[in-house]
Amino acid sequence: MAIEHKFIEASWESFGGVSFLRGYGSFQALFDSIPRRERLLQTIVGGQLVAVCIDERLTGGPGLNPETTNYVRMAGEGILNPNAVKDMKEAGVSGILVHPECGAKGIYANGKEGHPDKFRSPFHDARAVYYDGTGRFDWSRIAGCALPPGFIVTRSIISDPSYAQTEVSVAIGIAQGHHGFGHRFTEKSPFYLVGITDNQPGSIKANVLQRELQEVAEKRSAVAVDLIIAR
Repeated sequence: MAIEHKFIEASWESFGGVSFLRGYGSFQALFDSIPRRERLLQTIVGGQLVAVCIDERLTGGPGLNPETTNYVRMAGEGILNPNAVKDMKEAGVSGILVHPECGAKGIYANGKEGHPDKFRSPFHDARAVYYDGTGRFDWSRIAGCALPPGFIVTRSIISDPSYAQTEVSVAIGIAQGHHGFGHRFTEKSPFYLVGITDNQPGSIKANVLQRELQEVAEKRSAVAVDLIIAR
């Protein structure tokens, strides 16, 4: 079933359309404007660590409670990552939350990379992919958060940088496909790849995140790189 054009337009405009940074100019400035932004990188003391897909719709939705549980994210809960078991074990993951109609699982089952939107039916309203170098980022922790919806790739637990870049490419394919905003992303209104880091021990440095994202962006159109350094 085709997605209603009016619904897509309303979703696009709900975060400012072509100018969704709304005068802030950067994700850093937008992040700095958010009250209680420290909660966006909050670790829940005593909470279990659960692996979830990168899907932007899986943030505070059914089965997820960011108030009591910590999450790390890989496409298809790691199904495409050859080092998934090792990476999750080293990170201390104690559970996996699966979801239906997963594009990553479709890619895995069909062996067709680069066309994840073929395996999805619901609409994706992601305006960015958050490339999390902290292992603690979750934009849904604050109700009504000013940060736009986005996929989350937990780069901090992925041991192979090239595979982490593959996950970013999967997210771009979904967002720019028929089940995302597609052609609405242009060079003037791009899909953003946003590195997330802070000054805590173990977090991946900003220059590393930026370099890895830039390598992906150079191979795609209508994509831009930005950073958020939590401080």
